[in-house]
Amino acid sequence: MDFEIKLADLDLVGVLEATQFSGYEPKADNKDGKMKLRDLTDVKLIDDQLIATLEPLSWNMIRISVAN
Repeated sequence: MDFEIKLADLDLVGVLEATQFSGYEPKADNKDGKMKLRDLTDVKLIDDQLIATLEPLSWNMIRISVAN
């Protein structure tokens, strides 16, 4: 899925961290600890927009840095 968000009132500096859980069954849990976070690699900051490509059935976390 293509994901875009416009952050017009922020001075975006960079992506600090982007991770995901993906590739698991919809009802899977992590009781056995085998599910691992992986880097989310297709994340870009372009002007005042954050753009990413997200995997199906995934949980994603993207942290960005903003200027003070």
